[in-house]
Amino acid sequence: MIQLQNVELSQGGRRLLADVSLTAAPGQVTVVLGPEGSGKTALADVICGVTMPDSGSVLLDGADIVKDPMAARRRVGYMPHDTAVYRDMTPSGQLRFVGQVLELSARTLADRVEKVLRRVGLGEVANTPIRALPRALLQRVTLAQALVSGTGNVVLVDPTEGLDAKQVFELRAILAQLAAESAENGEKPAVLLLTDNLTEACQLGEKVYVLEEGRVVGCAAPKDLAWLEIDDEKTLLRAKGGADSVRSCAEKAGASVSECVEEEPGIVRCVAETGKGTEGRKALFTAFAAANLPIVEMRPARRTMEEAVQLLKSETWATPSEGAEQK
Repeated sequence: MIQLQNVELSQGGRRLLADVSLTAAPGQVTVVLGPEGSGKTALADVICGVTMPDSGSVLLDGADIVKDPMAARRRVGYMPHDTAVYRDMTPSGQLRFVGQVLELSARTLADRVEKVLRRVGLGEVANTPIRALPRALLQRVTLAQALVSGTGNVVLVDPTEGLDAKQVFELRAILAQLAAESAENGEKPAVLLLTDNLTEACQLGEKVYVLEEGRVVGCAAPKDLAWLEIDDEKTLLRAKGGADSVRSCAEKAGASVSECVEEEPGIVRCVAETGKGTEGRKALFTAFAAANLPIVEMRPARRTMEEAVQLLKSETWATPSEGAEQK
């Protein structure tokens, strides 16, 4: 279990974390969702003992990161945003190195390295130099490094960033399985995922905390956040033609165009405010057909993370503590 209470952190006169309280319970994926610059990396660093908080408490299975940092660090694995590995090593060598730093016995370490490599799908490249691996496998090496402690608890920052759709699906499946399985000590692990991906938060998380400017502004179940992803009042349109022609046609259909750019030669991406419901999209379809501008794609637009957070701030939230949900 990972527990934070009233955590504060400032650096260089800038407040990075403000009165942050949250709990990541065993056996589930807990998500901290926030846009870039919201404090996700600072929060992860505090939890894993990379940076000490100015005040407040951080407990990892009861071990206090301030009072007993070595004991607490042994209770959590960290997968940072960057692939923090030695690229001249192999995945197997990297895990053995981390295990030695953690002072694991030779027998325990050998068994654990084999299990972790198999668990994250790196068995076939265990002895391949890390520098020769593609990004998707680099991400798995970093995840394996976070798991080698054997305690189960793990903190991950934007783990799927830069991966293609298939790679994202595979890594998400590994994370979901990780939370469901027991660690070597027989206890269920706590998995804390920090991300700016709303879809990922809703698909993987059982509880989602929303972070903005270092402060938790809400806590809810994913089902209560799914509505944020789609902006039913806006339409994303991709059509063949020039940017001026596409914009003019959309405006003639009564839409207010907020974005209209040539995405690739001959294909224009347009975001237009069409109002709730389907009538605005029907008008777009009719107008583009009459103008002989073929539509490649048309669907409700997705909100950016920044738009979602601003919308959340206008809602009424419960106090962001254990079990708090949106009112």
